Amino acid sequence: MNQNIRFKHLHEHPGIRERISSDLQEMAKVLSIDEASVTVDRVREGSRAIRIRTRLAIPGPDLMALATDYTLTAAWNKVKKSLGRQLSDRRMKQGSLHRPQPRKMMPGFSHG
Repeated sequence: MNQNIRFKHLHEHPGIRERISSDLQEMAKVLSIDEASVTVDRVREGSRAIRIRTRLAIPGPDLMALATDYTLTAAWNKVKKSLGRQLSDRRMKQGSLHRPQPRKMMPGFSHG
């Protein structure tokens, strides 16, 4: 998996790059991730909020998440929660597409 973790308009906090990287490695154990792109930046509209944008290139449509909070940890936790929700929604949808549907019987006919 190729990882791109960038910090814009913000000094890199100690340990955050390692935490993001290790969390992405954990996700890669259950998901085939070709590339992970994470951008951490400060919202410039006069606030101290931090924004994290994430895109995971996986087979099928990519997973994307955006979260904003006043701490890096809280914003990253929101991103992980969003990605997890998207993944579970996708798995539920795929499961329902492959589940065999019961046969409908025509009136007056029976199995046998």
